[in-house]
Amino acid sequence: SVYCAAQRRSFIATNEPVQTYAFKSPEREKLDSALLAMKSKAPLTVPICIGSDELNSQEVLAHPFPFDNKQTFVKSYMADEKQVKKAVETCLKARESWFRQPFKQRADVFLKAADLIAGKYRYEILAATMLGQGKTIFQAEIDAAAELADFLRFNVQFAEAALDYKPLSTEDCHNQVIYRPTEGFWAALPPFNFTAIAGNLATAPALMGNAVIWKPSPSAVYSNYIIFK
Repeated sequence: SVYCAAQRRSFIATNEPVQTYAFKSPEREKLDSALLAMKSKAPLTVPICIGSDELNSQEVLAHPFPFDNKQTFVKSYMADEKQVKKAVETCLKARESWFRQPFKQRADVFLKAADLIAGKYRYEILAATMLGQGKTIFQAEIDAAAELADFLRFNVQFAEAALDYKPLSTEDCHNQVIYRPTEGFWAALPPFNFTAIAGNLATAPALMGNAVIWKPSPSAVYSNYIIFK
């Protein structure tokens, strides 16, 4: 998409405050409840998500709790060749309308996601990171809540700064920069242990108008699924 001066919004990001989770604090009680509720529903299921469809397949992976490998935390479906091709086709089709959206509208999507992660879904995504990836309360808080929200917000600020750049021009030559998405799609293949990096790897290209296929790490598949939703 072409960025115009009229789309400028001058968003200034601030770091998401890190909560303490002191014993009997309100945030500790909410997290404890989320942990108990999520663990009681195990094994949870993660489908193959293509567009708005949630699909399954013949190949299922079982992911145990990292602290109890005899109990399954999540079962996830592995996409077959036909489903991978469908994902690529769906991704490329979505690209045609997505990159034509004004930057402000795309940015609003991810700023809203940051607010939801920092608020309504904070304890759910923390619970998924702790139960699925074996992190402590503090490790999960700085990763899945604070850092992920920061990625989403600061990406908007940095993108605006990049889009606002104007190269030098001369009296007889006018220079400009036009930002367009890359051809094809981005494949986001995040590492096994960082919820925030997984979310950033998939959303940063999308913010700039690109289409993304997200293949989460098996050991972090449930926290990534929550971000996706």
